[in-house]
Amino acid sequence: MRNFYTTIGLLLTISASAQPRVSVDSVAIFSIAEDQYSQGKGLLRAKGFISQFKAHEDGHVDVSVFRQHVGYLSAEKGYGVKNGPNTIPALFRLGYQEGHLQPLGEQFVSLTSGLKKPFSYHFQTIIGLTGGVQTETKDLTDNVTATDYARLLQEQTSALGYRGDVTNLTSAAVQNNNFVVQKTPYQYVPYSNRYLPVGQPTSRTYPLDTRQSPTHIVFANQGTMTYHQPQANQLITLDTLGRTVHSLALDGLSGKRVWAITDVVDENTAAIVTAGELQQRVGADWLFGPDENKAKNPELVLIRTDAQGKLVFRHSFTVSHEDYGMTQAAIISNATDALVNVTMGKGLLKYEVAYAKINAKGVVFQRIWDKKNAAQIVRVNGGNGIFKAFSDSRHLVNLPNGESLVISYDANQASSKGTSALIGYGALHLSAGGDLTRYYGIKATTPAALDAPLPTLRVFSQPDGRVMLWVNEARNAQASQFSAFSLLDNELQSGGLSNSVGGSNGQPSVLANRTTNGIRPASSPLSEAGGFIGGLGRLADRAAATRNALGLDRQSTEAKQQEQMETNPFNTAPMLYWLDTQSGTVLVRDFALLNGYSLPNQPFVVFNRSRNEAYVPLRTSLQSAGQSKAMRYPQAVYFKLARMTW
Repeated sequence: MRNFYTTIGLLLTISASAQPRVSVDSVAIFSIAEDQYSQGKGLLRAKGFISQFKAHEDGHVDVSVFRQHVGYLSAEKGYGVKNGPNTIPALFRLGYQEGHLQPLGEQFVSLTSGLKKPFSYHFQTIIGLTGGVQTETKDLTDNVTATDYARLLQEQTSALGYRGDVTNLTSAAVQNNNFVVQKTPYQYVPYSNRYLPVGQPTSRTYPLDTRQSPTHIVFANQGTMTYHQPQANQLITLDTLGRTVHSLALDGLSGKRVWAITDVVDENTAAIVTAGELQQRVGADWLFGPDENKAKNPELVLIRTDAQGKLVFRHSFTVSHEDYGMTQAAIISNATDALVNVTMGKGLLKYEVAYAKINAKGVVFQRIWDKKNAAQIVRVNGGNGIFKAFSDSRHLVNLPNGESLVISYDANQASSKGTSALIGYGALHLSAGGDLTRYYGIKATTPAALDAPLPTLRVFSQPDGRVMLWVNEARNAQASQFSAFSLLDNELQSGGLSNSVGGSNGQPSVLANRTTNGIRPASSPLSEAGGFIGGLGRLADRAAATRNALGLDRQSTEAKQQEQMETNPFNTAPMLYWLDTQSGTVLVRDFALLNGYSLPNQPFVVFNRSRNEAYVPLRTSLQSAGQSKAMRYPQAVYFKLARMTW
């Protein structure tokens, strides 16, 4: 079996003191019970998703689970709600403190909240389906004990992830010389506590001030777009309303073109930061050079702009190497520095790599990679050395004493689906003068045949020269094992409300609301999947009246009685590659060895800088929840939280 901690290529051993401390705790969140009247037959008890994972500086973590309990609903006659198998939504909350998860209770949502004419009902757990439906005698919930939905929505807004009845997703792109901003409306569905697309997206189109299609575009941060206007020789920044935020004149660059562009990335130093928030875009670096290809002795100009398109710094430098000419260029940047990589070619097969480090003060160093020096040779997949490593680089990290670390992918471009198949990662350690002092070759855990998309690299650096590389790697294509627990009901499944109920009284309601307009579809037959009850109803379209209320047509994404949340076919799990650049070692931490996978729609790791801790939320595959592990039932999916302290 693989060791929990391992070292890889070109590295020394790791001292025990360097290893982080990890504590783990877990709680069952979804379960399958055995049919008491049919041995070996499973009954789904609850399904849903983690709706909140929020860490705090003092070390405690709030965890919320939105669940739909599966059971039997008995309702008062005369209101159009049929008796039968159904689901009822609930909010289950957990607290985490000093290594332990503690259930804080569950609140069942009242079905009658907000109705003009409430009705009474009882909801019981199903214990068998042989010869009819058998239930527990005690209610799981009813109209008296359930929580008023308006109060729950007000008190647990963050726990539910509620952002209003309607929210818009804004995206922007450049199409045919136009800046196009599109807004897609999403409607809140109370019964499944989700946002689903509704109606048609709306677009605004703003013509760009150029006579040719602008190919050099950067979204410096959310809400602005900067493009190169070659006729006016300017960098122009627009907001999402098409207004010009800033115009930067490019004096002295007439006859030059853009060779490379990249985002300037800064590391978020907030006390609490998620993996997705760790790297933030704060500007852009533009490299201008000769208009012609293979120009000899090219004069290059690096220009840095901020998020509003304003000039941060500008520096020029010339690259010369015998009679070689410039063929391509790339930049990798952080908040203070830019590392420019220039390929110089001669004939068909000869090339050299020039690179320069530049900051606000000017050119820090400028080098030509010495391929004849064995100490400078780096063996990576698909090529030799710095050329390949630079071309796939993603992060530039500043180390103590002016040294640098360039982190890149090691990927095979010849994937069967046209994507880059992940092999691993590389890190070039450059001295303050630009010499290659060490190369870290790291092999990924993703199987080569999986053909999964390249994962995003997240970098957490430390002042002492240690650098954490966090990656949420694909492990297998078996995420469908969770599909029964993520097939959510968007509405009450049995029967339709009678008009006598009168709809909403103006208060929030899970039955009469803006999304469904109080209209229920006909009841659907009970369906089975995977040997146990996998859902209550088929994936049927809503009634035509409901589609009209949603503003949907048959060509758009139609809402369903049920919606599958598990859209990613791959199970992923966090990997930590912890580089100690002082000792030249790498610590490898595979969180999949904790028998867990990352949660959908939640950060795969959250950092607490004030306590030197990282919190990794996971979900397990189905496990025995009984006394004996040999028992098939009951089984459960567990929420598992790993805390790593260093």
